[in-house]
Amino acid sequence: MTRPLLAIIATAAILAGCGTTPAATELPDEPVRSRPATAPAAGPEKPPPATRPTGDEAALTVEPLDLRGVRGGRVTVGLDGTPDRVLEMLLDFDAATGRRPWAVRYRTVRRDADRVVAHWTFEGKAGIDPEVDILFEVRRAADVIVVRYHLVAAVFGLGAFFGDYRIAPDPTDPARSILTERVFIDSGLWIANATADDIESGLDADARAMRDWMNERLHGVSNPE
Repeated sequence: MTRPLLAIIATAAILAGCGTTPAATELPDEPVRSRPATAPAAGPEKPPPATRPTGDEAALTVEPLDLRGVRGGRVTVGLDGTPDRVLEMLLDFDAATGRRPWAVRYRTVRRDADRVVAHWTFEGKAGIDPEVDILFEVRRAADVIVVRYHLVAAVFGLGAFFGDYRIAPDPTDPARSILTERVFIDSGLWIANATADDIESGLDADARAMRDWMNERLHGVSNPE
């Protein structure tokens, strides 16, 4: 697994003399619509998305996004498991360490019916490792589950980390789901922000990691033949 994406951001804690408040720290409130073809775009139109090979029959397309100057991206991936099983995986933070590439350690802080607070530890440079609590909120429509997330509070080196997951049943296979992930990242510092390439690589790695983890959870192996 590649070095976590936030490693590149934390260098700013040493190099920057002052910070800035990101213009956006969570998604705007949007209605949960049934089975969107893709998640609604945030910000102005972007260049054509890049396509990366995944090692199997389906390539992943990562689309760059921008929300009020905060860089982000979006990827859609097919996963084994019904939407409820995929939701269980997304919120299983006590088992996520080593399986999701965004952070190096995860743990659940608090869990209610439709809200989970999780503690994520990112691996940084120069001995700066941001640790944050992230709030995840589950919303449902007839045939889609949306999980919105954002930082409970910003920390030095990470001013914004937010986005959502949209999970819908695969129309061609009721045992599978279509997951669309959006993420937006801002260091909250003048320099060493996440680049479009950093976010593209992070989304690509996370989509493939979630696919492997769902295979492991359902079939007991990472890449079943």
